[in-house]
Amino acid sequence: ERSKAQAGPSACWHICQSAINQLDFSHTGRYLAMVSADGLLRVFLFATEQLLFSAHSYYAGLLCVAWSPDDAYLITGGEDDLVSVWSFDEQRLLARAAGHSSWVTCVQF
Repeated sequence: ERSKAQAGPSACWHICQSAINQLDFSHTGRYLAMVSADGLLRVFLFATEQLLFSAHSYYAGLLCVAWSPDDAYLITGGEDDLVSVWSFDEQRLLARAAGHSSWVTCVQF
């Protein structure tokens, strides 16, 4: 039988004060993307917990995130009713898609 110490988490990250709404690993498993109620997209190098990239929503919280199949791009959706496309390599916003009548709660390539 495993002790409580062995059954607990292997790491505890203190990232932000607001709710974390979604996490998504890159297809290689090397990077972890996170979106939160504070409106930030954060991307970490998972093995070292190093923050590599962060970006703000247009306004309000971000609710969902997904990696492109080649891990070059991320898309986010949130309470600003927008879908945003980000270049991971260039660490910048590429496009925002408007037209949703309410919060964007799920995105996928």
